[in-house]
Amino acid sequence: MRREIIEQQSASILSFLRWAYEEQQWQHYLRLYLATRSLLNMVPLHRERIEYPRWAAEAAQILGEHETQIRSLLKIARIYVYYREEETAQQVYDQAQKLAQSVSLNPQARSRVNKRLGTTKILLLIYTDQVMEARHLIAALLPYAQSPKHASELSYYNALCFHKLGEDEEAESMLITLLAQQDNDIGSMSLCRACTTLAEIYLAAKNDHAAHQVIERNLATAIHMRDRYQIARARKNLARLHTLRGDIPAARVSLVEAIDLFERLGMRHELAEARAELAGMDAPDAPMSGASGA
Repeated sequence: MRREIIEQQSASILSFLRWAYEEQQWQHYLRLYLATRSLLNMVPLHRERIEYPRWAAEAAQILGEHETQIRSLLKIARIYVYYREEETAQQVYDQAQKLAQSVSLNPQARSRVNKRLGTTKILLLIYTDQVMEARHLIAALLPYAQSPKHASELSYYNALCFHKLGEDEEAESMLITLLAQQDNDIGSMSLCRACTTLAEIYLAAKNDHAAHQVIERNLATAIHMRDRYQIARARKNLARLHTLRGDIPAARVSLVEAIDLFERLGMRHELAEARAELAGMDAPDAPMSGASGA
């Protein structure tokens, strides 16, 4: 019942955002958009998820609110990164960077914009396999982190770089240190990402007990955030944990739930991976339920 109420309220807010844009009520649109940006995590379709920050960028441009315009463009770039459309993401990032260099901002706004430019650039570098370049940028930015959450985000990306380079012992140590912080300091999104990556490391090492603990924390945080993408990633790891323990029926249930979310979100890369894993479970030589997990 609570979920239905939340989704009804979310649908009403998104409907009002669309109305405000279509009626060119730019101030109303921006005010509500900035207050409810987390709702984007519940928008199921790729096209629609891009629309809201794009409309915000347009409204901000009309109103001369440069910081909001730049940050909205960076939000679009990050969404394209996650949809593995890196070329488009780079184009939007370049647009935001060029705008940031050409407009006048007060010191506080300039600081916030530079922070977002930095983390978005790191994300682009990682997803385009320029991991060493990402590490160099992180090393340059980390001493100047503007808040505990900013430091946690940079620290997570640093651990992710080590993981992508195959240096999982170092990545594991960094992620454990990160997750030992207070939730308010790390931030829910960095917490989810850190849990996902650490769970992948534990699963690869067949450490099912440690993986279980991290996945439980990940799933609880993602559900609290109502972030369908993070929920799907957690359920995908949960399916891998069930497979490791030999419980194929439970693994299939979790993976089907993840596939449903990836499909509704339009996450083509993750969807293809999850479907391949599901097909592997149905193969004749798939392990039977009850087989011992390492």
